[in-house]
Amino acid sequence: TTTTTTTTTTTTTMSKEHGPPDRDTPRYTRMADILNKNFFFVKALAFMVDQAEYDSLSNACLFISGKGGCTLPIIRAIVSAEFERNVRNPGSIMRGNCVASKLMGAYSRQNGKEFLKKCMGDLVLEVANKGPEYLLEINPAQIPGGDEQKLKKNQKELESL
Repeated sequence: TTTTTTTTTTTTTMSKEHGPPDRDTPRYTRMADILNKNFFFVKALAFMVDQAEYDSLSNACLFISGKGGCTLPIIRAIVSAEFERNVRNPGSIMRGNCVASKLMGAYSRQNGKEFLKKCMGDLVLEVANKGPEYLLEINPAQIPGGDEQKLKKNQKELESL
């Protein structure tokens, strides 16, 4: 008697904006719950993946933790792990090529855009709509002829905003 076993492998790719296509399946939800409740696994992943995958891991962590409302605690856990890992070599802490810095950068890009829009969006639009003759240059090296009066006028105009 001969028995044949067939194995099917399904590959799911992670989209940076939308996460995995099957994100609402019970299997995915269970995995997200595990990662959001026990940061041990997230920290382990942070130190096990290849450096080329740091950006992908950071985006995946943000996506998964956002669903569970655990984004800041996960960032805190990974940053703490970075400090613990490099306690004997403090010059290596938070270098640009670590998961912690990639994760914080991704979080800042993801959330900073909306924050800046909310805080400064109207002001930026107001200045942009004034036209090309409305200049606020305050760098003396960039003002033609180093015109001191123009510099002072621009400074006052900028302060009035």
